[in-house]
Amino acid sequence: MARKLIDLIEQAKGFNYVEPTKQKQYWDNDDYFFKAISIVVNEPDILKAADIICGWFPPLVMLFKGTIKRYMVYCTAMNQN
Repeated sequence: MARKLIDLIEQAKGFNYVEPTKQKQYWDNDDYFFKAISIVVNEPDILKAADIICGWFPPLVMLFKGTIKRYMVYCTAMNQN
């Protein structure tokens, strides 16, 4: 069963984000997106702004959901090290 965006956001709040140790000049897109996700899910005002933007352009919901799922996989892997 597909999870709703709000459910994924609530779940993502429980993950511990660890910033990559490589220099920022070597970060890839996911490195920046995962840092942004960690900020968005923990800042109510930014989270509300993201919700508004998703309302304006609904295809962003799928992008956001996919990124959050990858973020949770990343956090799980980084916290096992």
